[in-house]
Amino acid sequence: MDLKTGSKNRIDDAEEKRVELHAHTKMSRWSGVVSAKDLILTADKWGWESIAITDRGVTQAFPEAMKTVADNNLNIKVIYGMEGYMTGDDYMQKNAFHVSILVKNVDGLKNLNSLIDFSYRDFFRQNRITKNKLARFRNGLLIGSACKYGELYRAIIEGQSDEKLIEIASFYDYLEVQPIGTCKDLIIRESFPYRKIKTEADLQNVNRKIIELGRKLNKLVVATGDVHFLNPSDIDIRTILHYNMGFRRREDIPLPYFLRTTNEMLNEFDYIDKQTAYDIVVRNSRIVADKIEKISPVPTEGELPILAKTNYAQDLVYDYDIVRLSAIRTIAKVTAEHYVRCYIEEKKLRFSDEKIKHIVEGITGVKVVTAVNEYGFVIIPDSVREFIPLQQIPGSRILVTHYDRGFLSDTIVDHRRENM
Repeated sequence: MDLKTGSKNRIDDAEEKRVELHAHTKMSRWSGVVSAKDLILTADKWGWESIAITDRGVTQAFPEAMKTVADNNLNIKVIYGMEGYMTGDDYMQKNAFHVSILVKNVDGLKNLNSLIDFSYRDFFRQNRITKNKLARFRNGLLIGSACKYGELYRAIIEGQSDEKLIEIASFYDYLEVQPIGTCKDLIIRESFPYRKIKTEADLQNVNRKIIELGRKLNKLVVATGDVHFLNPSDIDIRTILHYNMGFRRREDIPLPYFLRTTNEMLNEFDYIDKQTAYDIVVRNSRIVADKIEKISPVPTEGELPILAKTNYAQDLVYDYDIVRLSAIRTIAKVTAEHYVRCYIEEKKLRFSDEKIKHIVEGITGVKVVTAVNEYGFVIIPDSVREFIPLQQIPGSRILVTHYDRGFLSDTIVDHRRENM
């Protein structure tokens, strides 16, 4: 495929469509250059039934994904997830393995949010999840082996024994293989163990080994795109981004991390037999997607009683967390004004309609309100907070809701509780 021209009008004309289970948005720092909205609208245009959002270490794209489906009245199922950084139990482990985490149901959503909380509180330089903790909180989640930076992929390159590979692969609910083009940088890397990869054939053999392990363990093997941009021609956008950020090493070459149609992905695996290629691209991706419920990633009407907090400084309640109104601006679009007006009436406060409008806008995101003063906070009960995890700014004691990205200047509250 020509990566420079004729790529923005692609269609997926396959009779049975694949499901992309590994996609990053702009919320993947320094990496993704596509919005959740564009991914979802494209998948819907292509006739896909599902698509996953798996940003690196965060779930900040969830509100946009949810809003895209609602605003456009789409029937597509968004699979909410994350690509995590998994370490051993030794907290000082230098390198973390990538791991795919997909939310199956509401219990899984709560557990993912707990893992995010732990990752930001336990690690100060980069949010990481220990393997033991991931195992402990995996109920309601599906765990995938991820990309070339995953535990299994690296073990294969290192030449570890079949016994060890089976032990590693057994941990995962499904195994991932990815297009050879997304791994070409490994061919020119000189560090261990990547210097063992000399040709594209070596990369193909890694994928063959993963497929073999899947058969031995009766685990689904799924072809995923590790998507970072929408169209092939968008490769230049990410290349420029990386160059300006200092990624100028010999191995920092442009890689085709675009969203592939079903036939484009099938063509990526023309070096294996057609039935196996069909299974990993189409059949298995749909089986994994079918295991996942259609859920809302944030509370909806009736689940989140929002209270405008006027005198927050001296009225902090020990069992509650405090976040900015704008931090949850997409959560309560339907019920926000009702709750605010009820609270104002109950407390006999004198708020003008304009002030109420500003508060409601801060919740719903109809318009970003930058001058939300002492009224710019809400109380969220612990029973609801598990749907809105807090993330710690590395190296600080400041917690900020991960739905409030972009509002870090003078909009966060240092309220880390001693019992956290």
